[in-house]
Amino acid sequence: MIIRKTSRSFWMVQQPDHADLSGQIADTWRDPYFHSSPHCNDTIRAVYAHDDSWIPADQTPFWNDVQGEPFTFIQYPSALKTVLYTNGINTLEQENPYSALLVSLHYSSFMNKQVEAENSFLRHEEARQHRLKHELGIRNEEQQALLYYQFDFLQFCDNLSLYLCLNKPGTSKEEEHPFFREGFKNSEHFAFTSHQKIHAVWPSPNRVVVRPFPFTNSFEILLKTKEVSQDLIRSKGLIPAYSQTAFTAFPVQIAGE
Repeated sequence: MIIRKTSRSFWMVQQPDHADLSGQIADTWRDPYFHSSPHCNDTIRAVYAHDDSWIPADQTPFWNDVQGEPFTFIQYPSALKTVLYTNGINTLEQENPYSALLVSLHYSSFMNKQVEAENSFLRHEEARQHRLKHELGIRNEEQQALLYYQFDFLQFCDNLSLYLCLNKPGTSKEEEHPFFREGFKNSEHFAFTSHQKIHAVWPSPNRVVVRPFPFTNSFEILLKTKEVSQDLIRSKGLIPAYSQTAFTAFPVQIAGE
């Protein structure tokens, strides 16, 4: 679950809904190199599916007693999270091995080797990645470069969607979530943006400006979320409060200057 806390409520976004936003972002990418390259459709599929691992967990959020709030995707216990990740990649591999390879690289990129469950996950996924590269015929430098370009692409789409989920609409740059204040990680790798790091600003509640602009045109997304009252959680408990709260769809335009 992706959660933004306010004084009275928790804004909660299910991970698969966030991944669907990531996929809509991927659909508008304008780089001609990407659209003409091998495995373009497999990469877009990976973007849409990259958080399917969370589907069972996000149906029933649970409480973090230490933090005094629902568990977020960042705080989620490693032993449970890595099981979800492994199951999700296993399922995706049956459908699309190339997509599964990209998602395996994605999950592996934020594991901590000092945590036993995460280190075990890394070892397992490194073996999977080696096997899939062999099975998919990814051997030469050009094929490796394409794979890691597509990996950066997945992570950018993920991060822009997270930007929308973790920040208050209309937030100032100074108040942004720390993940994004210096721009999107590794976005300077894209040659068609002249290797500039991509930044986002939120000048008004329903409009986000991205520069340099990496899309074919401005587009609108609907951010699906629940605003769960802290009072309702205290009186009913987290799961009943979450279940009784309706989803809302918040429109946001993604635009250039």
